[in-house]
Amino acid sequence: MDSYIKVSKRKAMKGRPITEVEFKAMLAVTSAAVGDEAAESWKRLLHGLWESTLRIEEWMNVSWDREGAIIPQWTEGEIPILRIPAAMQKNDTDEDIPLLPEFEKLMLQTPADQRSG
Repeated sequence: MDSYIKVSKRKAMKGRPITEVEFKAMLAVTSAAVGDEAAESWKRLLHGLWESTLRIEEWMNVSWDREGAIIPQWTEGEIPILRIPAAMQKNDTDEDIPLLPEFEKLMLQTPADQRSG
């Protein structure tokens, strides 16, 4: 009788992460692409995607306080987290993941009185 070791199947990525050079090039042409008036908000969006490593669909579902959204949470004495509801997960499981340090810094640039929506 042959014995086999069970291993998981690897799936190829559908895309690849952008490089830092590509990210900086996107920032450099943001004004030309969206106009000067909208450029700063688009750059903030791009920085959020870059620092969080979230997919754009996930990023568009981040909120400070909207029920059912991905919500950042700071609790005294604990690591800051992103709380991801089960409805937004393929495995239908609530998940808390640590905020990456640079993403946390970006989030904290929003004044406390503007942290809604």
